Amino acid sequence: MGLTGQAPLRGYHMMAPHEALMSLSIADADPHPFVLVGLDPEGRTTRRYMAGPPRLTRKIVARIDESTAVVDQIARDLAPIRLLDRYGMPTSCDVVQGGQVPDRPAEPQSGIEQRIAAVWRDVLDQRKILRDDDFFELGGTSLQMAQMHQRVCQELGRDLRWADVLRTRTISAIAALLDGPNTEDADMITWQGIKYTYRYLKHWKAPQPIPLVLISGAFQGMYAMPRIEHLLRPLGDMIMTDLPGSGSADNLSSDYGFDFLADCLNHLLDELGIPRINLVGVSYGGSIAYEFAHRWPSRINRLALVGAATSLPADLLARRETSTRILQQG
Repeated sequence: MGLTGQAPLRGYHMMAPHEALMSLSIADADPHPFVLVGLDPEGRTTRRYMAGPPRLTRKIVARIDESTAVVDQIARDLAPIRLLDRYGMPTSCDVVQGGQVPDRPAEPQSGIEQRIAAVWRDVLDQRKILRDDDFFELGGTSLQMAQMHQRVCQELGRDLRWADVLRTRTISAIAALLDGPNTEDADMITWQGIKYTYRYLKHWKAPQPIPLVLISGAFQGMYAMPRIEHLLRPLGDMIMTDLPGSGSADNLSSDYGFDFLADCLNHLLDELGIPRINLVGVSYGGSIAYEFAHRWPSRINRLALVGAATSLPADLLARRETSTRILQQG
């Protein structure tokens, strides 16, 4: 990527990696507002100077052709700096050793990738789709992803789990699932004879030493919130779990309540050796999180309840009682 027009004549140039990283430290120490090339909202200020169209990025990776000691020092300097993407959402910058980025084909390659791409183009109504484009970043919705999932299974005559589609979300990754062994990155644990699963996502250098645990809502699982996972991932280590009765975990009878699910979470933390957590409960998961915090307050650093109601309107309570009575009468 280069600069065109009057920009080079005015002294502007594409920054080398070490210059770009240094600019972040300088900007972070400046009390006045500033704009960095690449972080300009909508790209209105800088886009007209670019020789080619910009592309959205899911992750910032700084490749430095220096010694390991220099790379580690740069990573330590960047760790406390809070980076935001073009939408004002937190993102991260990984610093890796090596100045050359290996070439990777952008267009769908194999026959399976091309057939998946054809489905994506039809569902998303887009002509240009690359093999590593994220489905949601292309503007896809959850409903469109469900349509894509059904179409891919029909077109290829293969069974593809919904949880795997949510986990991968790119043409190349979905093709790898269909073209090779189905590798599962979740671990299994048992409490009182009931099995449930979890994913422990460790950050290379976690800015927050206390891990974050996310419990999703009813009829969801640990792969059901890829956008939230993507936004929270830069904050540090994360634990996503399918407690009993959700996702890939064992089913539960009506004899079990929120107290048992809180016990399962407590057992998981004991097995992982984690004394304290930042706990986020979404919708139904909020009731589990609240029960856990009530019973083990010493294990809670921060608690966030999403989509939780403190009370129900009288008319809604009346309708619920009527529905309950009808169900009981058969």
